[in-house]
Amino acid sequence: MSRWAWHLRRIAMKLGMPGLAGLALLLISGASVPLLLQPLHHDLAVQADRLRELQARHRLLAAAASPARPGPVAWVRTLPETRGVPAVLGQLARLARAQGLALEQGQYSVAPVTGTSLLRWRARMPVAGDYRALRAFLAASLQAFPALSLDAFKLERQDIGAQSVQADLRFSLVLRSGP
Repeated sequence: MSRWAWHLRRIAMKLGMPGLAGLALLLISGASVPLLLQPLHHDLAVQADRLRELQARHRLLAAAASPARPGPVAWVRTLPETRGVPAVLGQLARLARAQGLALEQGQYSVAPVTGTSLLRWRARMPVAGDYRALRAFLAASLQAFPALSLDAFKLERQDIGAQSVQADLRFSLVLRSGP
């Protein structure tokens, strides 16, 4: 044992006071790391359990709250039928009149959607009126008919000071061909 003591004394003399202080701090920090990390490991395990519990609860709530999605063909039944085009045109005219817009005579065409039993009704409608009224008409039209899309929008003002604008609107409406 005296041999070990002699070696330790010799190392201590080589290290000096600053080296011994550093060695002591190194030993203390090495011994305290497991003591400091143990509560953190415990907290991590508790948080992981809580996360699993919340994920399971989220899956249950998502499954209960999600509405039954229509089948791959069921959404087609929500589209207007071809015989409903006059009603759509009438509704668009009423929406335009409600905003004080003048719908001029439009051009209409119907073509099949490739690879489906659906039809695409296209309309080109010149409109004259106030810009704000035109925006309100577009918003109301697109909200009233979810299958309606605004494909093109050309706006023109004859005079910089004029309140009225001329617009060329191009709409598409997807229709189902039968009942």
